[in-house]
Amino acid sequence: TSIGITTILLQQRNMLNSSIGTLITAAALLDDIFSLILLSIASNLTISKHGSLITSIVIPLAASIGTMIIGPLLSIGIHKLI
Repeated sequence: TSIGITTILLQQRNMLNSSIGTLITAAALLDDIFSLILLSIASNLTISKHGSLITSIVIPLAASIGTMIIGPLLSIGIHKLI
């Protein structure tokens, strides 16, 4: 994945904790997330007997978007609690 390679390269150059390193790491993480979303949608494009094309696209997309919304909210909430 791009996050693994990015982290190693930034660490070797002592840039991992810099602002540009954080930005590059965040971009690599988003790239990995979007790739997994597209892979999930592409693998579900075949219409099965139990579902339609819409549900095979909507369910993975909704789950991915939900995770991207709930994850940061949970981290903010935990940060405020600590």
